Amino acid sequence: MNKIGINTALVSALSLVSYLNMTTVSAQEPDVSVIKKPLVSQESLANKESSTNKETSANEEPSANEEPSANKKPSVNKEPSEEQNSDPKEESSIPDTSAEEENDSNIDSFASKLSGNISLETRLFQHDGAFAEQGDSSASISFQPEYRHKWDNDHKSFTFIPFYRWDSEDEERTHGDIRQLDLIINKGDWEVQGGISKIFWGVTESQHLVDIINQTDSVDGLDGEDKLGQPLIRVSRIMDDGSLDMFVLPYFRERTFPGLEGRFRLPLVVDTDNPTYESSDEEKHIDYALRLNKTIDDFDVGLSYFDGTARQPTFAQGLNNGKPVLIPHYPLMNQIGLDFQYTGEAIIWKLEALNRRFDNPQNKDFSAAVGGFEYTIPAITQGGGDLGLLAEYHRDSRGENGGSPFQNDLFVGARLSLNDEASSELLAGAFVDVDNGSKSFRVEGSRRIGKGLKLNIEGQLFTDIDDKDPTNVFSQDDHVQIELQKYF
Repeated sequence: MNKIGINTALVSALSLVSYLNMTTVSAQEPDVSVIKKPLVSQESLANKESSTNKETSANEEPSANEEPSANKKPSVNKEPSEEQNSDPKEESSIPDTSAEEENDSNIDSFASKLSGNISLETRLFQHDGAFAEQGDSSASISFQPEYRHKWDNDHKSFTFIPFYRWDSEDEERTHGDIRQLDLIINKGDWEVQGGISKIFWGVTESQHLVDIINQTDSVDGLDGEDKLGQPLIRVSRIMDDGSLDMFVLPYFRERTFPGLEGRFRLPLVVDTDNPTYESSDEEKHIDYALRLNKTIDDFDVGLSYFDGTARQPTFAQGLNNGKPVLIPHYPLMNQIGLDFQYTGEAIIWKLEALNRRFDNPQNKDFSAAVGGFEYTIPAITQGGGDLGLLAEYHRDSRGENGGSPFQNDLFVGARLSLNDEASSELLAGAFVDVDNGSKSFRVEGSRRIGKGLKLNIEGQLFTDIDDKDPTNVFSQDDHVQIELQKYF
Protein backbone atom coordinates (compact mmCIF):
# COMPACT_ATOMS: atom_id res chain seq x y z
CA MET A 1 0.00 0.00 0.00
CA ASN A 2 1.32 3.51 -0.82
CA LYS A 3 2.50 5.55 2.15
CA ILE A 4 0.47 8.59 3.18
CA GLY A 5 1.34 11.76 5.07
CA ILE A 6 0.11 11.82 8.62
CA ASN A 7 -1.37 15.31 8.30
CA THR A 8 -3.34 14.42 5.17
CA ALA A 9 -4.62 11.26 6.81
CA LEU A 10 -5.71 13.06 9.95
CA VAL A 11 -7.51 15.80 8.01
CA SER A 12 -9.29 13.18 5.90
CA ALA A 13 -10.23 11.14 8.95
CA LEU A 14 -11.65 14.09 10.87
CA SER A 15 -13.48 15.32 7.78
CA LEU A 16 -15.13 11.91 7.53
CA VAL A 17 -16.27 12.13 11.15
CA SER A 18 -17.64 15.62 10.50
CA TYR A 19 -19.53 14.44 7.43
CA LEU A 20 -20.96 11.45 9.27
CA ASN A 21 -22.16 13.82 11.97
CA MET A 22 -24.96 14.85 9.58
CA THR A 23 -26.22 11.28 9.35
CA THR A 24 -29.24 10.35 11.51
CA VAL A 25 -28.86 7.09 13.40
CA SER A 26 -30.81 5.33 16.11
CA ALA A 27 -28.54 2.63 17.57
CA GLN A 28 -26.92 3.29 20.96
CA GLU A 29 -23.23 2.75 21.66
CA PRO A 30 -21.06 3.59 24.65
CA ASP A 31 -18.66 6.51 24.95
CA VAL A 32 -15.18 6.33 23.50
CA SER A 33 -12.31 6.21 25.97
CA VAL A 34 -10.08 9.05 27.10
CA ILE A 35 -6.74 10.17 25.66
CA LYS A 36 -3.72 8.18 26.83
CA LYS A 37 0.01 8.43 26.33
CA PRO A 38 1.39 5.88 23.81
CA LEU A 39 2.68 2.66 25.37
CA VAL A 40 6.37 2.20 24.68
CA SER A 41 7.17 -0.95 26.59
CA GLN A 42 7.15 -2.06 30.15
CA GLU A 43 7.86 0.29 32.97
CA SER A 44 11.59 -0.46 32.82
CA LEU A 45 11.87 0.64 29.20
CA ALA A 46 8.83 2.83 28.46
CA ASN A 47 5.07 3.08 28.33
CA LYS A 48 3.74 6.49 27.46
CA GLU A 49 0.06 5.80 27.03
CA SER A 50 -2.51 6.82 24.44
CA SER A 51 -6.23 6.09 24.43
CA THR A 52 -8.15 3.15 23.17
CA ASN A 53 -11.66 2.21 22.25
CA LYS A 54 -13.60 0.00 24.64
CA GLU A 55 -15.72 -2.93 23.61
CA THR A 56 -19.43 -2.89 24.40
CA SER A 57 -22.56 -4.66 23.37
CA ALA A 58 -24.65 -3.05 20.68
CA ASN A 59 -27.55 -0.88 21.79
CA GLU A 60 -26.68 -1.52 25.43
CA GLU A 61 -25.22 0.31 28.37
CA PRO A 62 -21.50 -0.46 28.88
CA SER A 63 -21.11 -4.07 29.95
CA ALA A 64 -19.09 -5.73 32.68
CA ASN A 65 -15.74 -5.01 31.11
CA GLU A 66 -16.09 -1.43 29.96
CA GLU A 67 -14.79 1.96 30.96
CA PRO A 68 -14.75 2.44 34.73
CA SER A 69 -17.27 4.85 36.10
CA ALA A 70 -14.48 6.69 37.81
CA ASN A 71 -13.04 7.49 34.40
CA LYS A 72 -16.19 8.32 32.51
CA LYS A 73 -16.50 11.77 31.03
CA PRO A 74 -17.48 14.32 33.66
CA SER A 75 -20.67 16.29 33.66
CA VAL A 76 -22.09 18.94 35.89
CA ASN A 77 -23.63 16.20 38.00
CA LYS A 78 -21.66 14.00 40.34
CA GLU A 79 -20.58 10.67 38.89
CA PRO A 80 -21.13 7.43 40.76
CA SER A 81 -18.19 5.79 42.43
CA GLU A 82 -16.74 2.47 41.41
CA GLU A 83 -19.08 -0.49 41.23
CA GLN A 84 -18.31 -3.57 43.28
CA ASN A 85 -18.08 -6.41 40.80
CA SER A 86 -15.75 -6.68 37.91
CA ASP A 87 -14.73 -3.64 35.89
CA PRO A 88 -16.83 -0.79 37.29
CA LYS A 89 -17.08 1.02 34.00
CA GLU A 90 -19.66 -1.39 32.73
CA GLU A 91 -23.20 -2.03 33.72
CA SER A 92 -24.85 -5.30 32.83
CA SER A 93 -26.71 -5.22 29.53
CA ILE A 94 -29.25 -7.75 30.82
CA PRO A 95 -32.66 -6.14 31.31
CA ASP A 96 -33.87 -5.88 34.89
CA THR A 97 -36.87 -8.16 35.32
CA SER A 98 -37.34 -7.66 39.04
CA ALA A 99 -40.33 -5.33 38.55
CA GLU A 100 -42.17 -8.08 36.70
CA GLU A 101 -41.73 -10.40 39.67
CA GLU A 102 -42.99 -8.03 42.37
CA ASN A 103 -46.42 -9.66 42.35
CA ASP A 104 -45.07 -13.17 42.74
CA SER A 105 -42.14 -13.57 45.14
CA ASN A 106 -42.00 -17.31 44.41
CA ILE A 107 -40.93 -16.73 40.81
CA ASP A 108 -37.21 -16.06 40.25
CA SER A 109 -36.23 -13.42 37.72
CA PHE A 110 -34.50 -14.94 34.72
CA ALA A 111 -32.67 -13.15 31.95
CA SER A 112 -30.20 -14.18 29.26
CA LYS A 113 -28.53 -12.03 26.65
CA LEU A 114 -26.24 -12.83 23.72
CA SER A 115 -24.48 -9.82 22.21
CA GLY A 116 -21.04 -8.76 21.05
CA ASN A 117 -19.18 -7.09 18.22
CA ILE A 118 -17.11 -7.72 15.11
CA SER A 119 -14.48 -5.11 14.20
CA LEU A 120 -12.56 -4.34 11.02
CA GLU A 121 -9.42 -2.28 11.55
CA THR A 122 -6.64 -0.82 9.42
CA ARG A 123 -3.50 1.09 10.39
CA LEU A 124 -1.65 3.39 7.97
CA PHE A 125 1.85 4.60 8.87
CA GLN A 126 3.52 7.75 7.59
CA HIS A 127 7.06 6.39 7.72
CA ASP A 128 8.80 3.14 6.97
CA GLY A 129 9.28 1.10 10.12
CA ALA A 130 12.40 1.52 12.23
CA PHE A 131 13.16 -2.14 11.49
CA ALA A 132 13.35 -3.85 8.10
CA GLU A 133 10.67 -6.44 8.86
CA GLN A 134 7.97 -3.85 9.56
CA GLY A 135 5.42 -2.80 6.93
CA ASP A 136 3.72 0.56 6.40
CA SER A 137 0.15 -0.72 6.83
CA SER A 138 -1.81 -3.53 8.45
CA ALA A 139 -5.34 -4.88 8.67
CA SER A 140 -7.05 -6.93 11.35
CA ILE A 141 -10.39 -8.46 12.31
CA SER A 142 -11.56 -9.03 15.87
CA PHE A 143 -14.56 -10.88 17.26
CA GLN A 144 -15.91 -10.62 20.80
CA PRO A 145 -19.22 -12.34 21.61
CA GLU A 146 -20.77 -11.84 25.05
CA TYR A 147 -23.18 -14.14 26.87
CA ARG A 148 -24.79 -12.99 30.12
CA HIS A 149 -27.27 -14.83 32.28
CA LYS A 150 -28.98 -13.70 35.52
CA TRP A 151 -31.32 -15.58 37.81
CA ASP A 152 -32.53 -15.81 41.41
CA ASN A 153 -33.88 -12.25 41.27
CA ASP A 154 -30.52 -11.05 39.94
CA HIS A 155 -28.65 -12.39 42.96
CA LYS A 156 -26.68 -14.74 40.70
CA SER A 157 -25.09 -13.96 37.35
CA PHE A 158 -22.90 -15.76 34.83
CA THR A 159 -20.83 -14.03 32.12
CA PHE A 160 -18.76 -15.43 29.25
CA ILE A 161 -16.75 -13.10 26.98
CA PRO A 162 -14.19 -14.72 24.67
CA PHE A 163 -12.04 -12.63 22.32
CA TYR A 164 -10.11 -13.33 19.12
CA ARG A 165 -8.09 -11.12 16.77
CA TRP A 166 -6.47 -11.89 13.41
CA ASP A 167 -3.77 -9.53 12.15
CA SER A 168 -2.36 -9.43 8.63
CA GLU A 169 1.19 -8.48 9.64
CA ASP A 170 2.03 -9.45 13.21
CA GLU A 171 1.61 -13.10 14.12
CA GLU A 172 1.89 -12.22 17.81
CA ARG A 173 -1.11 -9.90 17.46
CA THR A 174 -3.13 -12.80 16.09
CA HIS A 175 -4.31 -14.21 19.38
CA GLY A 176 -7.29 -15.20 21.48
CA ASP A 177 -8.22 -14.77 25.11
CA ILE A 178 -11.03 -15.33 27.59
CA ARG A 179 -11.76 -11.81 28.79
CA GLN A 180 -14.41 -12.99 31.26
CA LEU A 181 -15.83 -16.33 32.43
CA ASP A 182 -17.19 -15.95 35.91
CA LEU A 183 -20.00 -16.51 38.38
CA ILE A 184 -21.12 -13.79 40.81
CA ILE A 185 -23.36 -14.50 43.81
CA ASN A 186 -24.92 -11.79 46.00
CA LYS A 187 -26.26 -12.53 49.45
CA GLY A 188 -27.14 -9.70 51.77
CA ASP A 189 -24.13 -7.45 52.27
CA TRP A 190 -21.73 -9.96 50.73
CA GLU A 191 -20.75 -10.68 47.15
CA VAL A 192 -18.56 -13.53 45.87
CA GLN A 193 -17.03 -13.74 42.41
CA GLY A 194 -15.08 -16.66 40.95
CA GLY A 195 -13.59 -17.42 37.55
CA ILE A 196 -11.83 -15.20 35.01
CA SER A 197 -12.59 -11.50 34.97
CA LYS A 198 -11.36 -7.91 34.65
CA ILE A 199 -11.08 -5.56 37.62
CA PHE A 200 -10.31 -1.86 37.30
CA TRP A 201 -8.83 0.47 39.91
CA GLY A 202 -8.19 4.15 39.28
CA VAL A 203 -9.60 7.59 38.46
CA THR A 204 -7.10 9.59 36.37
CA GLU A 205 -7.29 9.96 32.61
CA SER A 206 -3.75 9.84 31.22
CA GLN A 207 -2.30 6.98 33.28
CA HIS A 208 -3.80 4.35 35.58
CA LEU A 209 -1.06 3.98 38.18
CA VAL A 210 -2.83 1.83 40.75
CA ASP A 211 -4.60 -0.52 38.31
CA ILE A 212 -2.75 -3.82 38.82
CA ILE A 213 -5.07 -6.82 38.98
CA ASN A 214 -5.13 -7.64 35.25
CA GLN A 215 -2.22 -8.09 32.87
CA THR A 216 -1.89 -5.72 29.88
CA ASP A 217 -2.64 -7.10 26.41
CA SER A 218 0.06 -5.00 24.71
CA VAL A 219 -0.48 -6.32 21.20
CA ASP A 220 -4.16 -5.41 21.10
CA GLY A 221 -3.81 -1.68 21.72
CA LEU A 222 -1.12 0.97 21.89
CA ASP A 223 -2.47 2.54 25.06
CA GLY A 224 -2.04 -0.34 27.50
CA GLU A 225 -5.71 -0.32 28.47
CA ASP A 226 -6.64 -3.62 26.82
CA LYS A 227 -6.37 -6.30 29.51
CA LEU A 228 -6.16 -10.08 29.62
CA GLY A 229 -8.68 -11.98 31.69
CA GLN A 230 -7.39 -12.77 35.19
CA PRO A 231 -8.26 -15.95 37.14
CA LEU A 232 -9.47 -14.80 40.54
CA ILE A 233 -11.67 -15.24 43.59
CA ARG A 234 -13.16 -12.07 45.02
CA VAL A 235 -15.09 -11.65 48.27
CA SER A 236 -16.65 -8.23 48.89
CA ARG A 237 -18.34 -6.72 51.91
CA ILE A 238 -20.84 -4.18 50.60
CA MET A 239 -21.45 -1.08 52.72
CA ASP A 240 -23.75 1.89 52.32
CA ASP A 241 -20.87 4.19 51.44
CA GLY A 242 -18.46 1.79 49.71
CA SER A 243 -17.05 -1.71 49.88
CA LEU A 244 -14.14 -3.83 51.02
CA ASP A 245 -12.87 -6.13 48.23
CA MET A 246 -10.55 -9.07 48.93
CA PHE A 247 -8.83 -10.95 46.07
CA VAL A 248 -6.99 -14.23 45.64
CA LEU A 249 -5.23 -14.51 42.25
CA PRO A 250 -4.13 -18.14 41.76
CA TYR A 251 -2.53 -17.85 38.31
CA PHE A 252 -0.33 -15.24 36.61
CA ARG A 253 -0.86 -14.04 33.03
CA GLU A 254 2.26 -13.09 31.05
CA ARG A 255 2.22 -9.83 29.12
CA THR A 256 1.86 -9.96 25.34
CA PHE A 257 4.36 -8.18 23.04
CA PRO A 258 4.52 -7.38 19.31
CA GLY A 259 6.40 -9.82 17.12
CA LEU A 260 9.19 -9.31 14.59
CA GLU A 261 6.89 -7.73 11.96
CA GLY A 262 4.74 -5.76 14.42
CA ARG A 263 4.88 -1.98 14.83
CA PHE A 264 5.25 -0.31 18.24
CA ARG A 265 7.93 -2.77 19.31
CA LEU A 266 11.32 -2.62 20.98
CA PRO A 267 14.59 -2.93 19.01
CA LEU A 268 14.80 -6.60 20.04
CA VAL A 269 11.80 -8.93 19.96
CA VAL A 270 10.56 -10.06 23.37
CA ASP A 271 10.76 -13.86 23.74
CA THR A 272 7.38 -14.53 25.33
CA ASP A 273 7.94 -18.32 25.18
CA ASN A 274 10.75 -18.30 27.75
CA PRO A 275 9.94 -15.90 30.58
CA THR A 276 11.68 -16.13 33.95
CA TYR A 277 10.24 -15.54 37.42
CA GLU A 278 11.59 -14.58 40.80
CA SER A 279 9.15 -17.01 42.43
CA SER A 280 9.98 -20.70 42.20
CA ASP A 281 6.25 -21.27 41.64
CA GLU A 282 6.53 -19.21 38.42
CA GLU A 283 3.09 -18.45 36.96
CA LYS A 284 1.40 -20.51 39.70
CA HIS A 285 2.47 -18.13 42.45
CA ILE A 286 -0.61 -17.01 44.41
CA ASP A 287 -1.09 -13.24 44.55
CA TYR A 288 -3.27 -11.35 47.03
CA ALA A 289 -4.96 -7.97 46.84
CA LEU A 290 -7.23 -5.80 48.98
CA ARG A 291 -9.11 -2.58 48.26
CA LEU A 292 -11.28 -0.37 50.46
CA ASN A 293 -13.33 2.31 48.71
CA LYS A 294 -15.49 4.95 50.36
CA THR A 295 -17.81 7.70 49.13
CA ILE A 296 -18.19 10.67 51.47
CA ASP A 297 -20.36 13.42 50.03
CA ASP A 298 -18.53 14.54 46.84
CA PHE A 299 -15.35 12.61 47.65
CA ASP A 300 -14.49 9.11 46.40
CA VAL A 301 -11.44 7.50 48.01
CA GLY A 302 -9.84 4.12 47.36
CA LEU A 303 -7.00 2.49 49.35
CA SER A 304 -5.47 -0.66 47.87
CA TYR A 305 -2.76 -3.22 48.58
CA PHE A 306 -1.23 -5.84 46.29
CA ASP A 307 1.29 -8.59 47.03
CA GLY A 308 2.50 -10.85 44.26
CA THR A 309 4.14 -11.04 40.84
CA ALA A 310 4.74 -7.71 39.10
CA ARG A 311 2.72 -7.15 35.94
CA GLN A 312 5.56 -5.19 34.30
CA PRO A 313 8.61 -7.34 33.57
CA THR A 314 12.25 -6.31 33.52
CA PHE A 315 14.37 -7.52 30.60
CA ALA A 316 17.64 -9.34 30.04
CA GLN A 317 19.22 -9.95 26.66
CA GLY A 318 19.38 -13.57 25.53
CA LEU A 319 19.39 -15.81 22.48
CA ASN A 320 16.62 -17.74 20.76
CA ASN A 321 17.76 -20.00 17.91
CA GLY A 322 20.97 -17.99 17.78
CA LYS A 323 19.18 -14.63 17.44
CA PRO A 324 19.34 -11.94 20.11
CA VAL A 325 16.06 -11.42 21.99
CA LEU A 326 14.79 -9.85 25.20
CA ILE A 327 13.91 -12.29 27.98
CA PRO A 328 11.12 -10.96 30.26
CA HIS A 329 11.65 -11.45 33.99
CA TYR A 330 8.76 -11.05 36.46
CA PRO A 331 9.88 -10.04 40.00
CA LEU A 332 7.91 -10.22 43.24
CA MET A 333 6.62 -6.98 44.72
CA ASN A 334 4.06 -5.31 46.95
CA GLN A 335 2.21 -2.08 46.26
CA ILE A 336 0.21 0.38 48.34
CA GLY A 337 -2.07 2.56 46.24
CA LEU A 338 -4.36 5.56 46.66
CA ASP A 339 -7.00 6.87 44.26
CA PHE A 340 -8.94 10.01 45.08
CA GLN A 341 -11.65 11.95 43.25
CA TYR A 342 -13.59 15.09 44.15
CA THR A 343 -16.61 15.89 41.96
CA GLY A 344 -17.77 19.49 41.97
CA GLU A 345 -20.37 21.36 39.95
CA ALA A 346 -18.37 21.45 36.71
CA ILE A 347 -14.92 20.21 37.74
CA ILE A 348 -13.50 16.86 38.81
CA TRP A 349 -10.19 16.71 40.70
CA LYS A 350 -8.34 13.39 40.47
CA LEU A 351 -5.27 11.82 42.03
CA GLU A 352 -3.54 8.43 41.94
CA ALA A 353 -0.41 7.61 43.93
CA LEU A 354 1.53 4.47 44.81
CA ASN A 355 4.53 3.13 46.63
CA ARG A 356 6.02 -0.03 45.17
CA ARG A 357 8.60 -2.22 46.91
CA PHE A 358 10.35 -5.25 45.48
CA ASP A 359 11.43 -8.41 47.27
CA ASN A 360 14.77 -8.40 45.43
CA PRO A 361 16.93 -5.36 46.33
CA GLN A 362 18.32 -5.34 42.78
CA ASN A 363 15.00 -3.81 41.75
CA LYS A 364 14.67 -0.19 42.87
CA ASP A 365 11.72 0.71 45.10
CA PHE A 366 9.88 3.84 44.03
CA SER A 367 6.89 6.10 44.48
CA ALA A 368 4.85 7.76 41.73
CA ALA A 369 1.82 9.99 41.39
CA VAL A 370 -0.45 11.53 38.76
CA GLY A 371 -3.03 14.20 39.47
CA GLY A 372 -5.07 16.87 37.76
CA PHE A 373 -8.55 17.98 36.80
CA GLU A 374 -11.25 17.84 34.17
CA TYR A 375 -13.37 20.96 33.75
CA THR A 376 -16.59 20.75 31.73
CA ILE A 377 -18.06 23.70 29.83
CA PRO A 378 -21.67 22.64 29.18
CA ALA A 379 -23.94 23.42 26.23
CA ILE A 380 -21.38 25.09 23.96
CA THR A 381 -23.39 24.05 20.88
CA GLN A 382 -27.07 24.50 20.03
CA GLY A 383 -27.52 20.76 20.39
CA GLY A 384 -26.18 20.77 23.95
CA GLY A 385 -22.62 19.66 23.27
CA ASP A 386 -20.08 19.79 26.11
CA LEU A 387 -16.39 20.68 26.05
CA GLY A 388 -14.13 19.08 28.63
CA LEU A 389 -10.69 20.54 29.41
CA LEU A 390 -8.11 18.12 30.84
CA ALA A 391 -4.79 18.64 32.58
CA GLU A 392 -2.68 16.19 34.61
CA TYR A 393 0.87 16.11 35.93
CA HIS A 394 3.03 12.98 36.35
CA ARG A 395 5.91 12.44 38.73
CA ASP A 396 8.13 9.40 39.43
CA SER A 397 10.76 9.23 42.18
CA ARG A 398 13.21 7.31 39.97
CA GLY A 399 13.87 10.35 37.80
CA GLU A 400 15.12 10.38 34.22
CA ASN A 401 17.27 7.28 34.70
CA GLY A 402 14.48 5.19 36.18
CA GLY A 403 13.11 3.93 32.87
CA SER A 404 9.67 5.48 33.30
CA PRO A 405 8.42 7.94 30.67
CA PHE A 406 6.26 9.61 33.32
CA GLN A 407 9.05 10.88 35.57
CA ASN A 408 8.21 14.57 34.94
CA ASP A 409 5.50 14.95 32.32
CA LEU A 410 2.51 17.16 31.65
CA PHE A 411 -0.67 16.07 29.89
CA VAL A 412 -3.19 18.53 28.43
CA GLY A 413 -6.23 17.73 26.33
CA ALA A 414 -9.78 18.53 25.34
CA ARG A 415 -12.86 16.44 24.59
CA LEU A 416 -15.86 17.62 22.58
CA SER A 417 -19.02 15.58 23.19
CA LEU A 418 -21.91 16.63 20.97
CA ASN A 419 -24.43 14.63 23.04
CA ASP A 420 -26.34 13.77 19.87
CA GLU A 421 -28.10 10.54 18.93
CA ALA A 422 -24.92 9.27 17.32
CA SER A 423 -22.75 9.90 20.42
CA SER A 424 -20.29 11.90 18.33
CA GLU A 425 -17.04 12.75 20.09
CA LEU A 426 -13.72 14.32 19.22
CA LEU A 427 -10.71 13.97 21.53
CA ALA A 428 -7.31 15.63 21.35
CA GLY A 429 -4.41 15.48 23.75
CA ALA A 430 -0.67 15.98 24.11
CA PHE A 431 2.10 14.84 26.44
CA VAL A 432 5.17 16.99 27.03
CA ASP A 433 8.25 15.75 28.85
CA VAL A 434 9.26 18.69 31.04
CA ASP A 435 12.90 17.51 31.20
CA ASN A 436 13.76 16.88 27.54
CA GLY A 437 10.86 18.41 25.56
CA SER A 438 9.72 15.20 23.87
CA LYS A 439 6.11 15.44 22.70
CA SER A 440 3.38 13.11 21.53
CA PHE A 441 -0.03 14.12 20.16
CA ARG A 442 -3.18 12.09 19.71
CA VAL A 443 -6.56 12.75 18.08
CA GLU A 444 -9.62 10.49 18.25
CA GLY A 445 -13.00 10.73 16.61
CA SER A 446 -15.95 8.36 17.09
CA ARG A 447 -19.52 8.18 15.91
CA ARG A 448 -22.30 5.69 15.32
CA ILE A 449 -23.14 5.62 11.63
CA GLY A 450 -26.08 3.25 11.47
CA LYS A 451 -27.95 0.64 13.40
CA GLY A 452 -25.35 -1.29 15.37
CA LEU A 453 -22.40 0.34 13.54
CA LYS A 454 -19.70 2.54 15.03
CA LEU A 455 -16.76 4.28 13.37
CA ASN A 456 -13.58 5.02 15.35
CA ILE A 457 -10.70 7.06 13.89
CA GLU A 458 -7.41 7.69 15.69
CA GLY A 459 -4.20 9.51 14.82
CA GLN A 460 -0.88 9.46 16.70
CA LEU A 461 2.09 11.78 16.14
CA PHE A 462 5.52 11.76 17.83
CA THR A 463 7.69 14.87 17.55
CA ASP A 464 10.89 16.35 19.02
CA ILE A 465 11.63 13.00 20.63
CA ASP A 466 14.86 13.04 22.62
CA ASP A 467 17.30 10.23 21.84
CA LYS A 468 17.19 9.08 25.46
CA ASP A 469 13.41 9.32 25.85
CA PRO A 470 11.67 5.91 26.15
CA THR A 471 9.28 6.87 23.32
CA ASN A 472 12.19 7.27 20.89
CA VAL A 473 11.65 3.70 19.70
CA PHE A 474 8.24 4.83 18.38
CA SER A 475 9.51 7.92 16.57
CA GLN A 476 8.82 6.27 13.18
CA ASP A 477 5.33 5.07 14.13
CA ASP A 478 3.16 8.13 13.33
CA HIS A 479 -0.08 6.59 12.12
CA VAL A 480 -3.81 6.74 11.50
CA GLN A 481 -6.08 3.89 12.62
CA ILE A 482 -9.59 3.39 11.26
CA GLU A 483 -11.95 0.89 12.85
CA LEU A 484 -15.50 -0.08 11.94
CA GLN A 485 -17.41 -2.02 14.60
CA LYS A 486 -20.62 -3.96 14.11
CA TYR A 487 -22.56 -4.64 17.31
CA PHE A 488 -25.19 -7.31 17.68
